[in-house]
Amino acid sequence: MKSLSKVCTRCHKTKDRDCFTRNSRTRDGLQAWCKTCYKEYSAAWYTHNSKRVLEEKKKQYARLKHGQPPLRQ
Repeated sequence: MKSLSKVCTRCHKTKDRDCFTRNSRTRDGLQAWCKTCYKEYSAAWYTHNSKRVLEEKKKQYARLKHGQPPLRQ
């Protein structure tokens, strides 16, 4: 039987299983980080890399506009 809680490996707090997103590759079927920690990490990463992200989006748009296939699929 699966437990009703899990410990986040980032904040080390015990939380309900509903606080974790699913991941079929793990033994328990859940991500290691809770949704809150992942959201904070993603926001910080985007803030730090926003110029690079926007440049990549512009390149991708230009490729699609001229009928070329996307770089990543």
